[in-house]
Amino acid sequence: MRLGLAAAPYPADGYSAPYRRAAALGTLAAVMLGAALLYRVTAARFGPRIALLAVGAAVVASPIAYYAFVVPTMAHGPAFAAAAAMLWAWDRAERSPSARTWAALGASVGLVALMRSPAEVTGPINLGNPVEFTMIELARQVLAITGSSSSLVHAELPADDPRQRQPDISRARNLLGWEPQVPLERGLLQTVAYFRDIVEAATPA
Repeated sequence: MRLGLAAAPYPADGYSAPYRRAAALGTLAAVMLGAALLYRVTAARFGPRIALLAVGAAVVASPIAYYAFVVPTMAHGPAFAAAAAMLWAWDRAERSPSARTWAALGASVGLVALMRSPAEVTGPINLGNPVEFTMIELARQVLAITGSSSSLVHAELPADDPRQRQPDISRARNLLGWEPQVPLERGLLQTVAYFRDIVEAATPA
């Protein structure tokens, strides 16, 4: 059964030729991104030759090639990319621990949990940290952790700057079993230690 549109007939299921082409390109891009991220993680640990063999075997031996080229309208390609991104974020967080890498890991784990959620779970789900703190509290913690003698300067709030940033992650907690695990102080300690190591490594002896 087709809907009678003058320019192009669209199947009743919605999988028109333009949609299938767009889905195919998107799925192919997702598979290539996932393969590239897996290669980077594996090459960093085992070398480029083993990484190339491992990623090639993963792509050829798994159904991902079938879903990428035969039925690209399914979500396996993006799911493959999301799982690879989670592994890459884990590798980055382990090798270069900082607030940014840990935040990327937490977000990627939340994304994978969201993609693996039951079919009845629909609608937006916030992933973030609901623990609020003011900028003055953050600045004071940074000064205390770094031992800096810098003074704090109060300035006008930028136009249209939100006064409150507190995501409601109740759906993520209830439906996905996900919530952030790294508190602010620990994240700051890791970030400061990371940048101190960089500065010390770049400072001549």
